[in-house]
Amino acid sequence: MNQLQRLYQWITSSPPLFQLLPPFATLEDLSIKPLGESEEYQGNPRLGFLYQHLCTAALANSEQYEIVAEEIQLNDSDGKTIGAIDLILKNRTLDQLEHWEVAIKFYL
Repeated sequence: MNQLQRLYQWITSSPPLFQLLPPFATLEDLSIKPLGESEEYQGNPRLGFLYQHLCTAALANSEQYEIVAEEIQLNDSDGKTIGAIDLILKNRTLDQLEHWEVAIKFYL
């Protein structure tokens, strides 16, 4: 198992910090398939970017969700960036779109 697969496994199997009630779910609840051996990450090495990439990969490997869009930049009327949407997903079970934000915090 390579480092990317170990991080993916940690993300998909770590317990939540608080109790989640429907309609919220943990990644572990989504019947996610393991990350393939050939999966690589060439993006920004900062932890948040890697975490978002692996969460997106996990959701792409889920039978319940389809990724409709990711990293949608939001601009004001002057074209200035005011934020971004991490993921727009289609919940296949409920046949509806969902907006998801993913984040990780690292404390020393």
